[in-house]
Amino acid sequence: MFNKKYNDTIKNLEENMTNKRDLEFAKKQVTDLAIAYLDSLNDIEKKYDDKVKRCEERVDNLEEHMQKLEKELFEEDDVEFEPITCPYCNAHFMIECDSELTEIDCPDCNNTIELDWGDFEDDM
Repeated sequence: MFNKKYNDTIKNLEENMTNKRDLEFAKKQVTDLAIAYLDSLNDIEKKYDDKVKRCEERVDNLEEHMQKLEKELFEEDDVEFEPITCPYCNAHFMIECDSELTEIDCPDCNNTIELDWGDFEDDM
């Protein structure tokens, strides 16, 4: 699209200017402006590519850290967790499954929650 517009502009100059010296000057000015514009676009593209590359590196680094964290939290021990919803404040949290544990304090409101493991042991 830019090439067509540039060529149309040069053609218009050639058709509407009779003085050859002025025509050559105008064509040079338009060409210099076009080159400056394209150089500016190239600089913007390079900066954009550099930023994208840095973002991709950061995402890769975060993914690597997340995998290590996931492995550390969920794969090292064969520990089962149970989601709990506090009946007093509706806070959601996880606790380690332990059928001997009969109550726990809510980390948000500090109320004591009675635990009923029910048939949980049968599900395992």
